[in-house]
Amino acid sequence: MPGRERRLWKLQTHPFHDPQHSIMKKTAIALTGLLALAVSAPLQADDSLKVGIVSMQEVISGFYKTKQAQAEINERTDEIKSELDVRQAKLRDYARELEDLTKIIQDESVRPEFRQIKIEERSIKQNEAMALERDIMQMRRQRERQVQLEVERIFRGIREEVSSAVDEIARRDGYDLVFDSSGVGMGGMPLLLFSKDAVNFTATVLAELNREAPEEFLDADPVDVPAGGVDVIEGVLEGADD
Repeated sequence: MPGRERRLWKLQTHPFHDPQHSIMKKTAIALTGLLALAVSAPLQADDSLKVGIVSMQEVISGFYKTKQAQAEINERTDEIKSELDVRQAKLRDYARELEDLTKIIQDESVRPEFRQIKIEERSIKQNEAMALERDIMQMRRQRERQVQLEVERIFRGIREEVSSAVDEIARRDGYDLVFDSSGVGMGGMPLLLFSKDAVNFTATVLAELNREAPEEFLDADPVDVPAGGVDVIEGVLEGADD
C-alpha cells in the first residue's frame, strides 16, 4: 500500500493458519532424520561422504517467483482495501446522519409529529448502517480468506520448484546428504550447528532458479522470509479503515 511498507509473509497465529503447511517446518522434520543419519554415518561409511548445505530461507527469499508473488498479492490486497474503504466511508456517512437525526429528535422545540417522522427515519438509517457493517465484516473475512488461499497455492508451487532444483543439483554434483542451514528444530534450535567440510551451494541453487528471471524481479530486494517458517499472511486487510 502506498506510503506503508508491508511484509507479506510472517509468522503468526491466525484462525486459518495451518502450521503443517510451513515450508521450513516440513524441511525441519525431514532433516531431523537426516541429521541422525549423518551422526551415525562415520560408523558405517568411509570418508568419501559428500555433504552439502543450502539455506532454504535465502533461496526462497531471493527466488524471483517469491518476489513476483509478493507483488501480485500486495496488488490484490490494495484492491480489496479500496473496496473496504468505500464501504467504510459510507458507514461514516451513516454515523453523521444518525447523529444529526438524534439532535433533531432531542430538540424540545421540534413539533411532535415532525419528531415522530425523524424517529422513524433514524430507525431506518440504523438498520441500514447495521446491515452495511455486517456486510463489511463478511467481506473482510471472505477476501482475507481468498488471499490466504492464493498465498498457500503459490507457495506450494514455489516449494516444489525449490525442492526440485535442490534435488537436481545435489544429484548432478554427487552429494550424499544435503542439509538446510536455516532450518529450525524443536525449541527453536538450529538444525545445523556445525559442519566442517560441507559445501554451501545456496548460491548455485539460487542462480539456477533465477536463470530466466525478469530483470525487474531479479534486481528487486529479497522478500522478508523469517527463519524457521514461511506462513500465510497475517491481517492482509489490517490497513483498511475500521
